Amino acid sequence: MDAQQQQAGPWREGDPPSSSLCWALPFRAGLPGCPLRTLPADPAPPSTSVKRIRDKYEAELSELERSEQKLQAQCGELKGRLAEAEGEAARLQGLVRQKDKALAEVKAVNEQLLGERSGLAQVLRQEFADRLAASEEENRQVRAELAELRAQQRLELEQLRREKQAELEDLHARVKVALAKKEAAVSSLRKQHEAAVKRADHLEELLEQRRRPLPSTK
Repeated sequence: MDAQQQQAGPWREGDPPSSSLCWALPFRAGLPGCPLRTLPADPAPPSTSVKRIRDKYEAELSELERSEQKLQAQCGELKGRLAEAEGEAARLQGLVRQKDKALAEVKAVNEQLLGERSGLAQVLRQEFADRLAASEEENRQVRAELAELRAQQRLELEQLRREKQAELEDLHARVKVALAKKEAAVSSLRKQHEAAVKRADHLEELLEQRRRPLPSTK
């Protein structure tokens, strides 16, 4: 504080401020004769940043939920296809039972014809033997197809289970990472908010000190 200000007393509105007073005050834009000092712009309210981060991660979580629902729909479709394959397997098993029954009937007829006259029995026996061989070959083919279908179904189901398990694990990992990022962002914003509150309190305290009248010297 210079000698003139000490003699004139504290600064009053309308008086030209001294240079030391201009540089001591944090806000000098309203004082005539003081150069302007631009203050840094206040940061965006922490609540707005928190809301923006929360909305962002909620949108990501919604997208992940839609992906999970899509995977579940695909699983339902594959289950429907599996049910159709099981129905086809049941149909083939019924066909095998029919062939087994027909084979048993052919064997019964064949055994019955064995007791007939040799000439006619031989002709008929050959005919039914041929039918029996054809039926057995057809039965063998049906059984082979059924076994192949079952093996293919097991492979497809195992592959599907591994793929869906991998997708679910990846989805859970992405959700976990998204939640961790959200928590980190919220924690960072909370710290920034606390620092801004402390800074505002400090500035308020400085303003309160500057508003107090300077003691007049005697």
